[in-house]
Amino acid sequence: MDVFSIVSYKGPHEASCVVRKPSLDHPNLRGEFISNAIKHLVKEDWEAKVSLLRASITKEFNFKISYWKTWMAKQRALAELYGDWEDSYPFLPRYLDDLKEANPRTIVHFVNKPTNDPNVEIFVKVFWSFGPSIKGFHHCRPIITIDDTHLYGKYRGVLMIAMGVDANDQLFPLAFAIVEKEDYENRGWFLACIRHCVTRRRGICVTIRIQRSGD
Repeated sequence: MDVFSIVSYKGPHEASCVVRKPSLDHPNLRGEFISNAIKHLVKEDWEAKVSLLRASITKEFNFKISYWKTWMAKQRALAELYGDWEDSYPFLPRYLDDLKEANPRTIVHFVNKPTNDPNVEIFVKVFWSFGPSIKGFHHCRPIITIDDTHLYGKYRGVLMIAMGVDANDQLFPLAFAIVEKEDYENRGWFLACIRHCVTRRRGICVTIRIQRSGD
C-alpha cells in the first residue's frame, strides 16, 4: 500500500476545518510592519482605540500582539500621516508667517523662553489676530466674549478665543491664543494683547467664560 502525505493545499477550505487559534506575538511583526498595516485605520480615525487596532492585526495575520507594540505602531503611523509632535513646533512660526502674508495687517505675538543655546528658544505661548478681523471689529457691537478649549494630544495646552458680535448678532472671530493653561495670568495677557494690538475702542463690554473643575 502506498504511503503519502499532504504537504500543501491551495484549494478552498470546508466549513468542517478546524479554526486555528491566534498565536502569540511573532518577531517578524515589527513596528514598521504593524504601522503600515493599521495606517488606513488611523487615517480614518486618529483617535482609534488600541484595542481596535490589535483586533484588526489579529484578524488579518492571526497573531496576537502586545498593547505596547500596537500603541507604538499607532504613534508611528500618526507621525507618518500628520508629522511628529516635536517637529511640528518649529513649523508654527513659519505657518503664522504664511498667515500674515496671506492676510495683510495680521498681528502675531510670540512669547518664548531663552535657553543656553542662543539659537534655541522654548515656546511658551502665542497670540494672533487676522487683519480682516481687526478691520471688521470697527463695525461690530462693543462686546467681546472670551472663551477657551483644551487641546488634546501629546502636549496639552489651551486655545483661547476672543469673539465679537456683528450687526446681525452673529459671532465674529476676533483673536486667538495658545497658552499652557487657562489662568488669571494668561487671561490678563490675552486681554492686554487684544487691547494693544487689536482694538483701542472705549466702552467695550468684556465677558469671560471661566470653566470650573468638572465642567
